[in-house]
Amino acid sequence: QAIGIIGREALGAGTDIDKLQRALRSVDAGNSIRQVQNELRDLQQEAGRTEKKFEGLKVGLENVIGGLAAGGGIATAIEKAMDMSKLKTKIEIGFDVPESSKKSVEDAVRGISAYGLDAEEALEGVRRQWALNKDVSDEANASFVKSAAVISNAYAGIDFTELIQETNEIGNELGISQEGALGMADALLKMGFPPEQLDIIAEYGGQLTRAGYNAEEVQAIMAAGVETGTWN
Repeated sequence: QAIGIIGREALGAGTDIDKLQRALRSVDAGNSIRQVQNELRDLQQEAGRTEKKFEGLKVGLENVIGGLAAGGGIATAIEKAMDMSKLKTKIEIGFDVPESSKKSVEDAVRGISAYGLDAEEALEGVRRQWALNKDVSDEANASFVKSAAVISNAYAGIDFTELIQETNEIGNELGISQEGALGMADALLKMGFPPEQLDIIAEYGGQLTRAGYNAEEVQAIMAAGVETGTWN
């Protein structure tokens, strides 16, 4: 029923369902997305000449349906899908991960794109996470990039890939998990810590740790710096 509503809003209630279904499925089959985009525009023009209904329509192209549901229209949805069209190839070329991890990587990139990241930004951040944490499970890496994507989307001025890099360094310097480092960064950002200076958490935090302070004490010192405006 939801897809029916999406279809009506995108193309009109008179669209030929069989043609629409074939067009969308052909993207999954590897056809040119530009070609499919043209076919869908033709369908939109034909919408007033047929009385077939949308009930029961099922398609497998999540990016298209997601884009339509967001209200972007069929052209915008297809354009968004184009960003993902060569994802598997880029993973094959640019990722040094086992074959068994490639599907997890692909799913992670597709999933975090829903948080406002474009395909390239998502891809680079995920690549960095897997490269820095080769001994961590795919499930743990996927969970982490999702959390990092939420945070990078919540604060202006935070680069997704940089956030992954910095939290990895914070964790190493303070002797805590990357998840703990992300939680620390998030807590400090909520207090007003400047996003462009996340690197000093690892830099100064490492110095404080070597001087005998633990991670909790380091966070308290950083928080006090935010309150007084003297974090660096």
